[in-house]
Amino acid sequence: MRNVMLQNDYLCGRNIWEVTVENNASWGWRKLMKLRDMVRPRIWHYLGNVENTSVWYDTWDKVGPLSKTVTRRQIYNAHLSNEATVADMVVNGSLQLPKEWVHQHAVLNHISNLTLIQVVLIV
Repeated sequence: MRNVMLQNDYLCGRNIWEVTVENNASWGWRKLMKLRDMVRPRIWHYLGNVENTSVWYDTWDKVGPLSKTVTRRQIYNAHLSNEATVADMVVNGSLQLPKEWVHQHAVLNHISNLTLIQVVLIV
């Protein structure tokens, strides 16, 4: 029941890493959202089930979440889904990003070869 409330009232179908905190949000929700920056570096997705790993918002490479580099506008302009998973972006074991992004954001050249193992939470 609480999960449904969080999804409807606060997330509105968006990823927890991308939502903005409204001024009228509850004290508890505002405090949780302040913890995101502290918690995020400790959450990694080790790729195994690439169908469940967000290519933009999950940390699955040392580069960090791609949403820190690529804007939502760039994702939209490239006709890519904001809900894309790693599986959606991988062809023959290689992440396929628009070439202009790689030229604009040098950090994208440092994405490791994809190693498909299991999803793990590091705390």
